[in-house]
Amino acid sequence: MIYVSEDHLRQVEYLLEQSRFGNHLLFDSEQLRHVFRDRDEEDPDSRILSADEAYTVEHHIERLLQQPGLAQKRAYLEKLDPRTFEWVVRTYFNIVENNIVESSQETH
Repeated sequence: MIYVSEDHLRQVEYLLEQSRFGNHLLFDSEQLRHVFRDRDEEDPDSRILSADEAYTVEHHIERLLQQPGLAQKRAYLEKLDPRTFEWVVRTYFNIVENNIVESSQETH
């Protein structure tokens, strides 16, 4: 489970809300294209995450979301190795997708 402090909760909610509408403030379109299109075409098995990788990515997501501002979050992402970055992006979008599903279920 990913922990987010109360101090950062509003910022995380804002990022998720923006992503729901296609405004991906943490990533540029070229990064997303590489992660979701190019990598899937190059290596379809790249989407399989080991238990150790999943544990590591969870901690990177927590650290990312705990960064105080958008610039710091982007700087954190820039320091990640390519494989970890890819998994942070995929995990982030999984969170966004789950958030959309949960929001749509609340309205019914």
